[in-house]
Amino acid sequence: MKKKGIIVALVLLVIGGGGLVYLSLMSSPKAVFATSLKNNYTQMSEMLGGFSEGRRASMGDDAVIQSKTTMDFELVGDFNEFPELGEINKFLEDIKLEYVLQEDWSAEKMFLELSLLFSEDESLDFNMFLEQDWMYVLFDELFDKYIGFEGIDIFQDSKDQQEMIEDFDYLIDTLTDLVIDSFLDEYFTSEQTTITIEGEEHNVTKNSLFLDSDRMNEILTFVIQGLLDDDKALGILEELLDIEKSEIVKELESELERLENASAIENNLTYNIYTKGITNDDVFHEIIIEIEDYWAGKYEVKLIYYALPNEDNGHKFLLMVDDLIVELIMYEENGKRFYSIMSFVERGQLFKLEIEVEINEEEVTAQQEYNIQSNYKINIDTADFEMGLIINVDTNLKVIDEVFEPERGLLVKYDDLSEEDLQKIEELMSGLLGGVLPFANYENPFGSAAKGAFESTARGMFKAAETEFYRRALTDAAIEDVYYVFKDGGAETYASLTGELSDVEVFEYYGSTPENGVIHVKTNGDIRMWLHDGRYCATKDFMDTLPTVNDDPLPICEQEMPLSMFE
Repeated sequence: MKKKGIIVALVLLVIGGGGLVYLSLMSSPKAVFATSLKNNYTQMSEMLGGFSEGRRASMGDDAVIQSKTTMDFELVGDFNEFPELGEINKFLEDIKLEYVLQEDWSAEKMFLELSLLFSEDESLDFNMFLEQDWMYVLFDELFDKYIGFEGIDIFQDSKDQQEMIEDFDYLIDTLTDLVIDSFLDEYFTSEQTTITIEGEEHNVTKNSLFLDSDRMNEILTFVIQGLLDDDKALGILEELLDIEKSEIVKELESELERLENASAIENNLTYNIYTKGITNDDVFHEIIIEIEDYWAGKYEVKLIYYALPNEDNGHKFLLMVDDLIVELIMYEENGKRFYSIMSFVERGQLFKLEIEVEINEEEVTAQQEYNIQSNYKINIDTADFEMGLIINVDTNLKVIDEVFEPERGLLVKYDDLSEEDLQKIEELMSGLLGGVLPFANYENPFGSAAKGAFESTARGMFKAAETEFYRRALTDAAIEDVYYVFKDGGAETYASLTGELSDVEVFEYYGSTPENGVIHVKTNGDIRMWLHDGRYCATKDFMDTLPTVNDDPLPICEQEMPLSMFE
């Protein structure tokens, strides 16, 4: 029995001693910061992401789900002072939005039936069928078939977005680990003190991290070297930034050289984390950045973040730059989530935005069917006026067998529509919208859809040409002006050096090939262009930021760089 008692005592001593050593290690300032940095990104994502993924996610990734929703709107404000708001409110009072959405993400199919009710007798009805990368739309009063547009693949976009989120999480984890590993014990201090939060005093430990310019350069050097050794992280940066990995490596190595010869400008960062209790729960974060700028001189930026006492999942953020203060408050109460954003200076409030969200759910049957009521209240308050918008949403959510599919004979591609069809649709749409939206400026949705698609193509080609210039600048010893030429309905496409045919390949781009056009890239990377798809003209001069689209016919569109000069 004596031996057994000794063994038990030794075990308890080891456990107790180990626990004390663990608590001692975890209570060190460096450990406090390491734990906090690892948790901050997750906590921020959860808070800013709103409520949980909700009932829809719990019904299963492979489930075919139907949501039947009704929405109504109400505008509140001083309509006497702002009569325009009164006109809009009268319009909103009669509006109701009703839609049925069926989703099958596994089969990549979706169907939407939508009605925008302006009154008992007036409505705008719209159907949409999505299948892989095709979107078909139907307006009953305009055309008797679904009109299809290619290249709108929300299913692949969703997959890409999820992969991007996973890649981004890996990148954040990698950077966080590198930053933590770069910390030296000499960067940290701690002391016992008291702090008042929302009128309540707390006995806390103040854990401080101080970084001057030299220390920040040491950390940046360590992090960059770590990134250069992480091929996966470099691959993710290549995808996120759309820059070749070799170029990213070159930029990081150039930054390392810059850090070795950094200037003597003094910038300081102090990060204080206040913790309490034996488990070192952090209750208050304070970041102070002292910046020395050549133009603005010295100034201070302060960021404060803490959990609100006595509030369920409540948090407050304060950003202070000189006398400008921006405040964000978030908390939940009785199933409601509240957001309040305020910007103000010491002499008075400038702007206030409040968002209140309430969601109530009722299970209808045991076969995964639910009624969900969501109410959104958005209020804007400035020195000049106060206005609010109330949106009430009622949704019935349930699992169904399959997505409704229109008959294949009712699906027609936009490119197969005749000019007569397009003209008729535009005239009918103008009359329809003119009747239900008499005060609004509107654009024909069919025309704007095609115009918008061509604008996306033109902008994408501009960006692709710009990327190709940087690639050539890195690989070619001598750079010449390049003309990318598109002729004869896009069937003849080639690149030209100063007007002469060459073996330079045309860059890769997304979207349909223009029927005619020229993109001119100068030796310094400046770009001008004109493209025509048979209906719309996209132009950009050297000083323009992006190409713009108009209705100019081909002869006007090409007048600065006629195709004949390249023949």
